[in-house]
Amino acid sequence: MTEEEKIQRSKAMAELLANPKYKCNYAHCKRCGTKIYAPMPSSYDISAWGAFSFVTVLIAYLNSIGWRVVKGGNLERIYVCPRCLSDSDTEFIKPTSAAIKANNLYRQWLKECKEKRGEF
Repeated sequence: MTEEEKIQRSKAMAELLANPKYKCNYAHCKRCGTKIYAPMPSSYDISAWGAFSFVTVLIAYLNSIGWRVVKGGNLERIYVCPRCLSDSDTEFIKPTSAAIKANNLYRQWLKECKEKRGEF
C-alpha cells in the first residue's frame, strides 16, 4: 500500500467514524451535560491543517462557538458551555495560533460531515 493510499484510507475511516450516533463524537459540558458534535478527523488532516493534535483543534473550535476550556487540577481540561460559565472561571486554556488557523479547516470538514449525513 502506498503512502497516498494510507492517507486516503485514514481520511475515509475518520469520515466514517464521524457518525453522530457514536457517543465519542461529542464534547460534553462538565457542569450541565450539554453535548456538542465534535468528531475527530484523521491525523493526516490535523497535520495538514498545521495543528499538532486534535485536542488543540478542539480547544480552538470550542472557543470559536462560545464554549471555554477551564483549567482543572493536574492538567485537567473542563469543557464548559456558555450557559454554565461563571465569574469564578478565570483560568482558561487558550487555543494556540496554529489551532486557530486549523479551526477554519476543521469547521469546513465538520460541515462536510454533516452534509453527508444530513443535519441532526
